[in-house]
Amino acid sequence: MAAQGNGKIINFASIASDVGVDEKTVRKYYEIQEDTLIGFFVDAFHRSVRKKVGMAPKFYFFDTGVVRALSRQLTLAMDPGTYAWGNAFEHFVILECKRLIEYSGNQFDLNFLRTYDDKEIDLVVRRPGKALLLVEIKSTENVSLRWFFCPAIQRRRSLMACAVFTGSKDSGNIFRVRILISDTMAIGERLPLNG
Repeated sequence: MAAQGNGKIINFASIASDVGVDEKTVRKYYEIQEDTLIGFFVDAFHRSVRKKVGMAPKFYFFDTGVVRALSRQLTLAMDPGTYAWGNAFEHFVILECKRLIEYSGNQFDLNFLRTYDDKEIDLVVRRPGKALLLVEIKSTENVSLRWFFCPAIQRRRSLMACAVFTGSKDSGNIFRVRILISDTMAIGERLPLNG
């Protein structure tokens, strides 16, 4: 059940109801997975610590293949452009961001942002002393500048990055990723997670 909810906002009460156990038991189960490094939480972003505590986190497993195995989807094809591909790509990029941050030794926090009108920014990176880094992850060959101008970004003085899949199955180059960064319309190719 946890694998099917990988990368989604966790509703502990709903899961508890579905499996017939107490909500505290479900929370403990996820905490054990985090403690044993099977996965990790990404908390919702809010500037107020008090409000952030009441917001539900997302949970990600340590590997995209583990999610597919636990979901019994290893034999299903993953084609670019499909929902499953998009989820796996987003998961992969978040894993790589987490890895880069941990290896660099930076004290950055990974969060996600869901707005009141149900728009979501996939990753919010808090970097002490620097602007927030808002990362929108898209699995597409076509880049749209509108991704950089959502109201949630316009209200904040933030740096927006967009991870875009640019390979294709036909070209045999299916793992090429291009990182676009927008800071007052300057577009580059480096995701600033290492300093």
